[in-house]
Amino acid sequence: MDAIREEDLLKQFGVTSHELDQDAAAVEDETMDDALVSPVYYGFHLKPEAEENMVSVTLRMPRQLLQETDRAAARYHISRSEYVRRQLARA
Repeated sequence: MDAIREEDLLKQFGVTSHELDQDAAAVEDETMDDALVSPVYYGFHLKPEAEENMVSVTLRMPRQLLQETDRAAARYHISRSEYVRRQLARA
């Protein structure tokens, strides 16, 4: 988008590029509630005050599925274990 069109859009919505940058940073900050989703607590799928008694589980899976799991976890910047916990919580 060219700069003139961008400035026209900013004026139309009554915001500055600085305000948009601040809003984007707030939405992308996964440690604060942005009203779109709840806060993300890395390393655990529940809020820290939930104090769950964690246990270990071992499972076997095809190597390709493990690699896909690792790639997905990396996209979300979370551990493999956290990704698997979140997937199980959705089931």
